[in-house]
Amino acid sequence: TVLGAGSPLLIREVAELEANLPWTCKVHFPDPNKLHCFQLTVSPDEGYYQGGKFHLAPQHHRNGGNMSKFTKRTFR
Repeated sequence: TVLGAGSPLLIREVAELEANLPWTCKVHFPDPNKLHCFQLTVSPDEGYYQGGKFHLAPQHHRNGGNMSKFTKRTFR
């Protein structure tokens, strides 16, 4: 069964994902009708990468898989 973007189950899963992410991670859905297209920003608060911001996005449309890659890295 394929779930559409308006599926109540999928909407609950996305809400649960957002609620359970650590505060150092943010997820953004640019188009609420395309939940497979999202952006994840990770901002480590300790360690070697502290102060960095790592923006990741799935690359479904480019390589046919669901692997993510860095789309942007910034440091303070």
